[in-house]
Amino acid sequence: MKKLKILTMVTVAALAVVLAAMTLVGCGQPAAQDWVFEAENAILADAEEQTENTIKIQERVEAGQDETEPTKIVGYFATEGQTITWKIKSSHACTATLKLRLSGCLFGAIDKDGNIADLNQLAGVLMGWGQAPEGFDMDSANGYLHELKAEDCGLNLLVNGTDATMSGTLAAAKIETGSGWALMGTYSAVSFGEYTAEINLKKGENTIVLEVVSSGANVDKITINAASKLTHTDVDNSDRIEEQQPQG
Repeated sequence: MKKLKILTMVTVAALAVVLAAMTLVGCGQPAAQDWVFEAENAILADAEEQTENTIKIQERVEAGQDETEPTKIVGYFATEGQTITWKIKSSHACTATLKLRLSGCLFGAIDKDGNIADLNQLAGVLMGWGQAPEGFDMDSANGYLHELKAEDCGLNLLVNGTDATMSGTLAAAKIETGSGWALMGTYSAVSFGEYTAEINLKKGENTIVLEVVSSGANVDKITINAASKLTHTDVDNSDRIEEQQPQG
């Protein structure tokens, strides 16, 4: 009887250890996964001294995409001081990988000497109502928008007030000579790519800000791969939805 009692106590103790281990696993940090946050649901703020464009939400059909499934983007994001801000709550403090999906970084071509031209200026040149930037050799640009590194794109990414360095390139594209509007509408709005940054998230609310330093882009979304549960309260930006213009 005494041996049976001892064995019972050992069995109960072993079960308690197993249950405790299971509890710890269940309360531990989750496995890493992707969390997607659309730009049109973030806080959209124009520059304090707004003199040109106002940020708008547009619909664009991506290159190679079915026209019945347009993508919503934040457009007219091209004036110094404009910002897109996501307030994201994290269940844990962790490092994470952020991917910024955007189309047509508005810097455009690079000439033989490495000079970069603004896409707006190139469109003006091609339409015949503008001039190339001083010192920029249009002929040596060879009619192409070159691959553009993140540091050339005129955007700054801040995570909790700290600069996050983005890397990556946007794909090159051919400029259709004589068609500035095609350049702006076709390449700038529908040819998407990604820039990537390694970031640190704290437990609780995190503030992620994308700011125009110069030129700008059309912004689709951010995707954060993190071993943490991330949540975001969407903002009602219905007052910024651009009225769709009839095609053709």
